[in-house]
Amino acid sequence: VQSSGYGKSRLIQEYAKQAYTIQICLRPRKWTGFPPRWDAVASYLEPVLEAGLMKKRFVTLFAVCLDALCVYLGQKGDTASYEGFNSFYRGHIETLLRNKEGLANIKLQCAPRVQRLLICFDEPVVWFQSGDIKPFLAFRHATDELYDANVLCVLTDTTKKIASFPPSTAGPCNPSTRVIIQQMHLMPSFYFLWSFDLPAATEIDKLWPELPPREKKLFRLFCLGRPLWRSLLPLAGGNPLKLVKFAKAKLACGATDYDSPQFHLALLSCRYSLNLVPQSQLCDTLLAEHMATCLWLSPAHESVLVSYVSEPVLAEAATQLLFHQKLQPALNVLASALLNGVVESGYPRGELVARILLLPFVKQMSPGYHSEPITVRMYFLWLLGQDNYNTYVNASFPEILLDGFVTATHFVPITYEISSPDQLKGLYRRRSAAICKRNQNGDVLLIPIKFKVDGNSVYSVIKIQCKNWQSEVHFNRLTSLGMEH
Repeated sequence: VQSSGYGKSRLIQEYAKQAYTIQICLRPRKWTGFPPRWDAVASYLEPVLEAGLMKKRFVTLFAVCLDALCVYLGQKGDTASYEGFNSFYRGHIETLLRNKEGLANIKLQCAPRVQRLLICFDEPVVWFQSGDIKPFLAFRHATDELYDANVLCVLTDTTKKIASFPPSTAGPCNPSTRVIIQQMHLMPSFYFLWSFDLPAATEIDKLWPELPPREKKLFRLFCLGRPLWRSLLPLAGGNPLKLVKFAKAKLACGATDYDSPQFHLALLSCRYSLNLVPQSQLCDTLLAEHMATCLWLSPAHESVLVSYVSEPVLAEAATQLLFHQKLQPALNVLASALLNGVVESGYPRGELVARILLLPFVKQMSPGYHSEPITVRMYFLWLLGQDNYNTYVNASFPEILLDGFVTATHFVPITYEISSPDQLKGLYRRRSAAICKRNQNGDVLLIPIKFKVDGNSVYSVIKIQCKNWQSEVHFNRLTSLGMEH
């Protein structure tokens, strides 16, 4: 289980190159995505709501899948291959499902010649809609019929509705003796997929060798994060804006009105790293529909901890949407969420208001993407205004620092103390500002900057202490910045 774009479906397709696999996508008709809905199977399962008959349909579907494997192996013999089965089973299963008389007579059988079969149900969200889990329970009970059939069933989804996966009590024995008597190995209910920051530079050079350096740099930036962004490179046509437009659509779950409270909180979370209460229903929705990442599930499957990890393309998309008249409605939703205890205020990991005030909207100052650098001088003018800039910054900061660059488009919590230039360089390159770890002495927020010393790039930070601001460390921490690169 994991959010969209982490490779759940791709994992099954890669596994299908090494074992006999049947992948069944059940996404609703109006939904878009990859892989597309397998309408023949989804339509066969959808109309039945009565639990007993639903179980019978699942058992029949399992029998059809095993029949496809038996027929294929019988036809191909020693020339059978996993790739060949992948192109065979869809047509065979659809033919059997259309033959109602044949379905009545089909029976379960074991996978032949000690072969194993994986049946994957992708996007089974229809089993949990409207709070009714009878379809899922019928599926779980139907799997009891597979105990000696050499079949493994897998569900891949974003956990919009967190289901309970204890062993089924249906069948000839109780759950505690299943392993001993039936040799049925009980596996963990959830497996988290976590693949991140796949290299993309070689692929970009291969696709567009003549692409200008600016666009190449943006593509490398926007491919950081979940594997989805890198997989979309061939569809981008050399234009990074296409990746950003797709990220906007994914954040909105395909909607066009952009008015839901969940959507507004998703935008703010991408940019300001909101602390979401795990027990809230909001977390389920953000995970399933608005690109949040699942970090933890409670043992009872009652709470889910989600976060918006550092993904520059999502931060760019969220910033563009907020910039175009979405910031005020989003802040209104945030105020309500704070009052209702759905979002924590940020203490002791940095005041939330400070995060909102500190991140610039670059398009107010220069054309282009928000992820492109601006000078430190321009940043402080935007943040403080001309009078405060002249009073507190202009006379205190060396010119070499004011001529440096700021790139931050989003905050990300860190669990370590910054101790090397490489760590600052990593934050700067992915356009991240840092929320310091809990109880770190002095600093609360860090904004990386880059400037030149004798022609060499040097990385440093703007340190923000947003508590006890009237104490002696106010602004003194900023003026000491030049000594800390």
